[in-house]
Amino acid sequence: LLDKFFCISSFPPLQLMQQLHALRKEKQFCDCSILVGETPHPAHKLVLAASSMLFKSVLEGSDSISIDTDLLSSQEFSSLLDMVYTGKLPPGKHNFTRLIAAADSLQMFDVAVGCKNILTDLMKQTSVETETESMNPQVIKHCVKEPSELEEGQCS
Repeated sequence: LLDKFFCISSFPPLQLMQQLHALRKEKQFCDCSILVGETPHPAHKLVLAASSMLFKSVLEGSDSISIDTDLLSSQEFSSLLDMVYTGKLPPGKHNFTRLIAAADSLQMFDVAVGCKNILTDLMKQTSVETETESMNPQVIKHCVKEPSELEEGQCS
């Protein structure tokens, strides 16, 4: 008998999730839809059920869920869904307070923690940059405007 687990595959879980994400983007093998406002978000029940006890419970008896846009926008849900499939928040402007609150409400706790970690990292990065600038007298502050908007020698 084997008393250890042995890896017999070179197919890591990350690659599997990337392929599931690609299938979702192509709307292939999607067996449920999350409607946020008027926008449907096709997905795989298995992935949603694994990411949220709420989804697991609701999707046992249904192929669709409607989410009120008061909770989050379609774009915000799309970002959460991308995090479920990829573990990454897509580039762009994000309201982290809303994303974290929505993820918590939808019982997507791993996604909520991921958002909190990203926010913490961004705050640390901003803090370090601010401290570095304040300690370095050689840092020159400047504004970014079109040349035609600048009066000679002024920056407001």
